Amino acid sequence: MAEINTWNESLFGCCDDFRICCFGCWCTPCLFGSNAEKIDGSSCLAFCCIYWLLEDCYLCWLPHYLKREKLRRIYNLREDSTCGDIPATLCCGPCALCQEARHDGRSNPQMIYQATNQPTLSQPIYNRQPPQEARESQQAGLFSAFFFFASILSLSMTATNNKSILQSFNIHPCTIADEESAIDVCLKTGDAGNDATLLYDDPKLLGYRFVSPYIHLSPELAFILKDLDGNVCGYVLGTLHSNIFYQQYVNEWLPKVKQLYPKVPSDEESVKQDREILRSFHNDNLQSFKLFDDYPSHLHIDLLPKAQGQGYGTKMIHHIVDELKRLGSKGVHLQMSANNVRAFRFYTKVGFTVLEQDPETIWFGKKLT
Repeated sequence: MAEINTWNESLFGCCDDFRICCFGCWCTPCLFGSNAEKIDGSSCLAFCCIYWLLEDCYLCWLPHYLKREKLRRIYNLREDSTCGDIPATLCCGPCALCQEARHDGRSNPQMIYQATNQPTLSQPIYNRQPPQEARESQQAGLFSAFFFFASILSLSMTATNNKSILQSFNIHPCTIADEESAIDVCLKTGDAGNDATLLYDDPKLLGYRFVSPYIHLSPELAFILKDLDGNVCGYVLGTLHSNIFYQQYVNEWLPKVKQLYPKVPSDEESVKQDREILRSFHNDNLQSFKLFDDYPSHLHIDLLPKAQGQGYGTKMIHHIVDELKRLGSKGVHLQMSANNVRAFRFYTKVGFTVLEQDPETIWFGKKLT
């Protein structure tokens, strides 16, 4: 009976061979394909693709487990003393692949079958397998083919699901009935795109500053994004002439807000964020608003996380830009927090360029003519 051998490489000795370590780190599927080819002559490219396709659904360990088990049979190796084949391939896949690639078969010969059925001591000969091993190899191939087609099906279903998600939101004109929901979206995106609920004592202050004035003073350029259940998930709000809007804001909107908030509270009475908004309500100076002659219109947009990353931000920008063009605007600007990196990438992607900036705020503009 053949002697049971031990691995001559440690499972966690990845750095023992820097070349293999880099190979396994930067292109794990490629290393798996290379190992598979050395183990039993399998196609390196095919098994590389199988591993890559199964990575996203966390099933790449299955073909790896089959090949690792076969490698142990070839070299008559016991399972690694650190952990078994399943934990190694499931939890430490790259390390296991590096161990297999580093393994030196010359120190672990195997008893292989000859035509006389007499065991002889020899180096592994991969293309000479007993009938049982041939059947197991065929089974492994069938398993791999199954996983390959299952992955293709999974990717197809994912694409279909994503398509249905993209169709689950719709843009609507914003009405007074939507105001409370839009104010809630403003609060949940008010911290440079993140939820600002914990930053404000009064949850409506942000909305009274950045949402409600547009719904009341510029309703023709107020749009919301709703899901199929009718929940408001985002908005884009704007105005055609910023100078006229700010005059209306000071003369018509601020008096209403001052009735709700007749004074600015002291430091002990409210948090900093509340006080800053309330101070702006009691500031009637039109000079505090930034204007750009070549970009007379302005807008701002916010989407809840559930509606982000699906192209709806771009659709909403295009929607309001088309309306501004129809109304004769020659340019539109917007402002954003300087630390909102994701918003910066988004605005540059949809055609806005930086007009001005300071440590806290960046102003973008887009020509419409």
